[in-house]
Amino acid sequence: KSLNADIVIRQLPSEGLSFQLWPAATTLLSFLDNRRLEFRRQGRQIRILELGSGTGLVGIAAAAILGADVTVTDLPRVIGNLEFNVAANSEVIAGSGGKVNVAELSWGNVDHMAAVGREYDLILGSDVVYHAHLYEPLMETLRYFLVGGERKGEKEEE
Repeated sequence: KSLNADIVIRQLPSEGLSFQLWPAATTLLSFLDNRRLEFRRQGRQIRILELGSGTGLVGIAAAAILGADVTVTDLPRVIGNLEFNVAANSEVIAGSGGKVNVAELSWGNVDHMAAVGREYDLILGSDVVYHAHLYEPLMETLRYFLVGGERKGEKEEE
């Protein structure tokens, strides 16, 4: 609604589920757009982590709508298309003061999580789990980013 520019997304349905747009993405974007003034009033650029970014629409649009610093993540085989879509929308992103970084993140992979960093104001995900065996790795990943990579009690004891 509030974005006066087109976002271009390359979909590759023949490559699998991660290469397609899903309805929850536009629903999440409507939610963010309706609250954009709340986010922009923070007086600083907010940092967003998107899990299971797929085509990158949510992260790219969040950067453009909110002027946010967004890290979009997905499995290694999805990264090439994510980078393509971020590059295709670089002017729209920069025009709003936003930034988008692309990072590999296999849920539960400690090396990937450490490389992504931990300082985020908001974690986003839409239509990210299609198979029950992914629930636990997703929960491990959320715990890592929400707790800060370590159990707070263990950190304080050191």
